[in-house]
Amino acid sequence: QSSEGGAQRAYKKLHLRARRQAFDAKMLRKRYEERMQMRARKAARKAAAVYRKAKARNLHAAKVWRKRAQQFEEVAKEREDAAVEAAKLAEVYRRKKASAIEGKYRLEAQQAIDEAEAYEESAEKAQAQFDNITAAGKWYDRAERYAAARAMAAALPPGVAPPALPRLD
Repeated sequence: QSSEGGAQRAYKKLHLRARRQAFDAKMLRKRYEERMQMRARKAARKAAAVYRKAKARNLHAAKVWRKRAQQFEEVAKEREDAAVEAAKLAEVYRRKKASAIEGKYRLEAQQAIDEAEAYEESAEKAQAQFDNITAAGKWYDRAERYAAARAMAAALPPGVAPPALPRLD
């Protein structure tokens, strides 16, 4: 019976050692997977940053276009006001029968109108640029998520479950 008791103790000792080894192996694997997932999240953030920076750069450019559009509109309004003033002066000189001066002011009024139209056209084009650039912002958001997912998948070794995508903003 003593040999049976010794065998039982040896079995329990081996069983306990095997459980510890299994637990240690499980913890090693868990830490490995966590490191790999952390590395994958870092790669995802790095890949997404390219698109985030490009979007920020383009949105800054869009703000400049919007500012230019507003400036063009202001100048167009000023030129329209100048045209109205010149037309009023031309009318005053027409009544006074001073045709040379009237012609000068009519020409000035027409030039101001032409300039106002040109500035208005420039304002519309600048506004269109602003609209096009800001509309592309959604594309950058999608590209950012896609690049992050792709980089994360590429960074993960086989057999490691992918973590959730990190916050990209």
